[in-house]
Amino acid sequence: MSEKTTTTGTLDIGAVLSAARMKRELSIATAAMQSNLSQEIIEKLEQNRFGEIGAPVFTRGYLSLYARFLGLNEAAVGQAFNKIGREPPPELRLSAANVESQSRSYRRSYLGSWLLLIPVVLVGGFLLYQLFDNNSWLMKQINGAFNQPTQQEGEVLTPPGGNNSEDIVLEVGGNPQVPPTTPEGVPVNPEVINGITPPANTATTAGSSETPPATDNSATQAPTTSEGSRGIQLTFSTESWVQIQDSKRKSVVSRIIKPGEKVELPADGAPYSFNIGRPDGVVMLINGQEQPLDNYRQKNSGRRFNVDIPNG
Repeated sequence: MSEKTTTTGTLDIGAVLSAARMKRELSIATAAMQSNLSQEIIEKLEQNRFGEIGAPVFTRGYLSLYARFLGLNEAAVGQAFNKIGREPPPELRLSAANVESQSRSYRRSYLGSWLLLIPVVLVGGFLLYQLFDNNSWLMKQINGAFNQPTQQEGEVLTPPGGNNSEDIVLEVGGNPQVPPTTPEGVPVNPEVINGITPPANTATTAGSSETPPATDNSATQAPTTSEGSRGIQLTFSTESWVQIQDSKRKSVVSRIIKPGEKVELPADGAPYSFNIGRPDGVVMLINGQEQPLDNYRQKNSGRRFNVDIPNG
């Protein structure tokens, strides 16, 4: 086999195959018919277009078959093809301009990610601060939404500050009651109203040297003295919303109680159901004896209580 080499010093496989075919005076069509190879494969082999044939293992097989058909040395052709496959690929070279452009683009993208992340971190930190601070605006809104009492039929919710010390309105069973007055228009002592005792106006009592005229309250106080000391008395040291229902599920009290006020409940309405917004500021007396309000707390509830009055 005559040695024909390329400019790189390797064997020109295509030229060797083409020369051997022409020496035998065979056309490509005839060679394809006799070697069981397609004309397209033979043309690519003789033109050194090995990359268009397929994987190297298939190309090596076609070369061996065609070289054997032409009477050439299969091993020499295979070794020449292996040298072509082992040639190092061309080195990838990047210019300084390309490197600079890639670095500059990366820095711009990195900065944009930080700019998008900063608002997310700020919003997340603000929400965490609001959630862990019980006095924050967000926690006040959440507590107000869950602790807001619901208004039942026949009940009137009195807003804070709606009543002053001179005009006391008590909701009993959905019907407002006001302190009775004498024919002269002077209010009767509020302590005789069944169900509530307003706070004493210490400033007025201390600053006044005159004693108001005594009134006959025996007729009004008669219902309370018949029961003796039996009943429930609630004394409030803090402002709290209160809802009380008797044994017939009838609303007795449903309003906001101010500090210093007292609520008295007769024994014939027991057992009572309490719903107190701030139970920690309430002192309860049953039949004149102080009882812990926590002993009557409903299960799994922080502000609902069931209170009964023992007989005797």
